[in-house]
Amino acid sequence: MTAPGSGTAARETAPPRPLTESELDRLHAAGASARFLALTGAVALALLLILMVDVAVRNPDALLHAANAQTGTTVIAETLFAVASLGAVALLWSYGRSVAAFLRGEAALPLAFRRMRQFVILWTILTALTALLDLSAAWASF
Repeated sequence: MTAPGSGTAARETAPPRPLTESELDRLHAAGASARFLALTGAVALALLLILMVDVAVRNPDALLHAANAQTGTTVIAETLFAVASLGAVALLWSYGRSVAAFLRGEAALPLAFRRMRQFVILWTILTALTALLDLSAAWASF
């Protein structure tokens, strides 16, 4: 328990300082960029899905041959990338939406930064797993 006269208690209850105009402009630009990147990522994933469905319908033998030619670690890495990409799109969109809500006067900035932290954590985990899969594939080739 913190004593009432200590500096820690005063820092916990002090209201945050208001953002300057330039900080608000940068925050607005970051939110708009996040929504743009999320939308671009969603479109790219949708186009890849349409391409896979088109290949599967028009030439299923080629798709099966390509799938059989890949190693297990490659399939796992591609699956991880697809799942992480969907998560990244959702987190970026949520960040942009939360920033916009904050700029409208709602108390959504902590949620926005939580989403950005989750995005960074997601891509860190994906990068680590991909590196481990690449190392295991290299180890198996020796």
